[in-house]
Amino acid sequence: MTDFEKIKQFFVQHQGRFVGYNVIDSDTVKAKGFPSDYLYKHILHNEDVKDFFALEFPFDSKTGLVDVDSLDSFVFDFYFVDYGDKIVIDDAGRTFLCGVEAYEGNGVIANHSDVTDNYLAKNGLSYFNGYGIAKQTSLATFVQDAITFVKSLQTLNNAQPYPPYILELNDAKEVVDVLTRCWVKGEKLSDGKSTKRVALFDNYKQMQQHRSCPQSSYPPFYNKLRFVGVFVNSNGQVLLRRKAKCNRKPYSFAIDDFVTKDDGNSLIALQRAVHDSFGFEFWWGEFAPTVTTNAGKEICDYFVVPCFDVELTQLQQSDKYLYQWVEKEQLLNLLATNKFATHYSTTLIQYLLEQTK
Repeated sequence: MTDFEKIKQFFVQHQGRFVGYNVIDSDTVKAKGFPSDYLYKHILHNEDVKDFFALEFPFDSKTGLVDVDSLDSFVFDFYFVDYGDKIVIDDAGRTFLCGVEAYEGNGVIANHSDVTDNYLAKNGLSYFNGYGIAKQTSLATFVQDAITFVKSLQTLNNAQPYPPYILELNDAKEVVDVLTRCWVKGEKLSDGKSTKRVALFDNYKQMQQHRSCPQSSYPPFYNKLRFVGVFVNSNGQVLLRRKAKCNRKPYSFAIDDFVTKDDGNSLIALQRAVHDSFGFEFWWGEFAPTVTTNAGKEICDYFVVPCFDVELTQLQQSDKYLYQWVEKEQLLNLLATNKFATHYSTTLIQYLLEQTK
């Protein structure tokens, strides 16, 4: 049995366990008819291709298993292609077409090719045959390569038409989690119920109400709920804000605020603060706090946002705050020299920064 055949057998054996997907052999793909130009030219009628199979993730598999949401279509699929001397995972040009040429596409993949190229390179992917996205794999690495491939395509499919354009948050985390549970841990999930998504996070805090708490801009809870946005770019720099008219501990993370009664929870508050502070919208999805602390009478949700590749010129100008990107060592130095906000500790900041690796 060749390495390619062993890879195909693995995916067949893991069908129906945890994630709803189908393995489609080459004969079935050929029999479907009406292939895309890319599929027709570069896979179906390519003399260099020895064999291939598709992994198909239906939008609603109705199997009682976890569905990997396709985000852009009712079916999400990609191909394992055997070239004899190498095995390549290939999206058959689908991601580029959906992001650029499809009616619902926003053009980010083409209009911001530098951002796309950096994201592909970071995940070990590259353009293939012009505009396909591919990753070479092997018998030793194909499971992790497949997980990275799905996560990356789903993230690109969800690119937004405003900075930072491509951002991995909860959808990417959930893809990695459920595919790891299916293909690495070999977990099973079959309860006979209708299709469901695994609820990994709960951003709503159960806090004790206190009737004597005065009505103000904060929720009527005994504990005030604060939230902090820790934004880190691909170079590992952290976005800070500096009070324009303050010399005493002027620095803090770019967003540090309290949840108001109109927000409801810290995730919505973070979205509101991004709009108010940065001047643009960004829908984070169900994005969990990296860590929650409870000190005194204050609960704080810390959201660590990686790959936030935004230029300072893209941020809304303010007379109150100035923004700057700093190296992690600079941040720790600000803390050590009493120039950073008092409610942070070195231990907490080091932990938060470790989550961005």
